[in-house]
Amino acid sequence: MGVLLTYLLLPLFNATFDGRLQFAHMLQPGFIGVILGVFVLVTFVAGGYPAWQMAKFNAVEVLKGKLSIKRPGAIRNSLIVTQFVMSSLLACCTIIASQQLDFLRTRPVGFQKEQVISIPVGNQVNGRQVLGRLRNKLANDPSILAISGTGVNLGRGKDRVSSRSSVGFTYKGKEVATDFLLIDFDYLKTLSIKPIAGRDFDRTYATDSVKRVIITASMAKMMGESNPVGVLMGDDADSSGNKSQIIGVVPDFHLYSLADENRPITMYLSNSEPIRYIFVRVTPRVYQAAWISLNSYGKK
Repeated sequence: MGVLLTYLLLPLFNATFDGRLQFAHMLQPGFIGVILGVFVLVTFVAGGYPAWQMAKFNAVEVLKGKLSIKRPGAIRNSLIVTQFVMSSLLACCTIIASQQLDFLRTRPVGFQKEQVISIPVGNQVNGRQVLGRLRNKLANDPSILAISGTGVNLGRGKDRVSSRSSVGFTYKGKEVATDFLLIDFDYLKTLSIKPIAGRDFDRTYATDSVKRVIITASMAKMMGESNPVGVLMGDDADSSGNKSQIIGVVPDFHLYSLADENRPITMYLSNSEPIRYIFVRVTPRVYQAAWISLNSYGKK
């Protein structure tokens, strides 16, 4: 029944969790051997002991009224306790798994992750050139809502790679620590993150790519600034003029796994640092087709 349910529910599972599991994986000789072994073991344990007890049952003695009732033996007690423990364990695992799925579905991440395709560029090609070609090629495509690039992926993508860049400094006598995130224009637009103060990076401002940053609300709170827009951010001891000006504040969002510590984030532009990932927001109806098309383009 388990194998049959797996065959019937696998398409729904892949559609719900965007999985790539195939029923052919269950047809491997090793997996079939495990299934048969478990089946034989469970059948023996569940039916072997009752059959053995029934084989010792003497019907003639019972008819003569000579039946003697003995106290349950250690084997019977062990089977009852084992059944109860396994049932309780499976019930607990089901409840915990359900709570975890509800947590993943309802936990706010701070941005709209639906219809966003993450394309890992890697180190073999120039990410900025790929990003530019994609923008030129898809500029007039109505199914493409926004395109941007970044140096860090959202969580772990297809390449299973995650990197983190953090800095710490002293600001007005306070110790401040933040994640430094390289982004490109339209990053906030692609993730549907709206500034709560100030503005987004704008191509019409030539200075935005030099010593201009956007921070999250928790970063402003850590700095102790209620209105940080226009404030110069940097170490108190830095007198060389290398401090960066804050031009915008956005709500906190989860850049990494929900299980990781969510530190304040500082976003900046750079013309020299490499773009490792390209984000593309598409319309809901063309998500699957766009995913296939962008992946084939990326391979070229």
